[in-house]
Amino acid sequence: MEVVIIPSYQPNERLLTLLSQLTGQGVGLLVVDDGSGPEYGPIFARAETWAKVVHQPRNTGKGAALRRGMAELEQLFPGCTHFITADGDGQHSPEDILRLTRAEGAEHALILTERDLGRDIPFFSKLGNDTSRVVFTLLTGRYFKDNQSGLRRFAVEQIPWLLEAKGDRYEYEMNMLYYAHKLGVPIRTTPIRTIYFDNNAATHFHPRKDTLRIYRRLFTTARGSVIGAVLAQVGLALVSSGPGWDRCWLSVPLVGLASGVVSLLVNALWVFPGRRLDWVTDYLRLAARYLLLGIGATGLGLLWQRPGLFWTVQLLQLVLLPLRYVFWKLARRLTDRRTDEGHKD
Repeated sequence: MEVVIIPSYQPNERLLTLLSQLTGQGVGLLVVDDGSGPEYGPIFARAETWAKVVHQPRNTGKGAALRRGMAELEQLFPGCTHFITADGDGQHSPEDILRLTRAEGAEHALILTERDLGRDIPFFSKLGNDTSRVVFTLLTGRYFKDNQSGLRRFAVEQIPWLLEAKGDRYEYEMNMLYYAHKLGVPIRTTPIRTIYFDNNAATHFHPRKDTLRIYRRLFTTARGSVIGAVLAQVGLALVSSGPGWDRCWLSVPLVGLASGVVSLLVNALWVFPGRRLDWVTDYLRLAARYLLLGIGATGLGLLWQRPGLFWTVQLLQLVLLPLRYVFWKLARRLTDRRTDEGHKD
């Protein structure tokens, strides 16, 4: 059995329309009232015609409402194996929601839906998605065309780590993706329609405050990587201040390896205690990057006849930063093309 969890704050008739369209389609419906207030009681009372409704005592945010729904899921819907998170404001069509229930070969995967963000969408929505796409790709090496879509499918077995993921508001959905990446949870993507009403006027997303929350939470969860990066910079500065330019091609990857070990320990002991993490890909990528930086810094230093190792590496990283993003974007396109060809066969 699959259940659709819909967090809702001060809803309008679109919520009731969605529930009525999903009724009789073989899915359970769970609405979480995120402290909307007594004036919205009649709408939630009507929602109980089609769905089970739980109420938050006060408005705590979308992330907290989603976790409340997950925590209540197995008790309200015994036998549930998978669940889908969806918005109740009309941005997710019933057809796209139901299509996720028919996903094949994805029993243990997180299915992330992706909208066509090249269309005419509200400015702040496009800016937020473009920025988060770049930041998430550079932090993880995973490129998603749309990492902010709230329409997602999960296995019930994933609930324990989903409840651990921090963030009470919109930052929760980005943070859960980072958790999934670090825990090695398979992430699959599927396209959906792009729907906005009245230039997204009904949204409760506050561009400045919620965007700051998203990145503050993301970098807090990624603090293992951040601490490792800071230590790498300190190590490079120390190495650069000493003699031996001809050996720096080796010193740079050694600094990177040491910072990577610290990052691993911080994540294993502090950020994700008790969780089995997926390290292999991350650290092979890290080792390759620092090896290339070391070789590149040595070559430029010999070419310039100047041993400014630290600043040479900084220059190389500045140049390679956009190239890294382009690389992962092209890699994703290549993967999509191969998948499409496989489906045609």
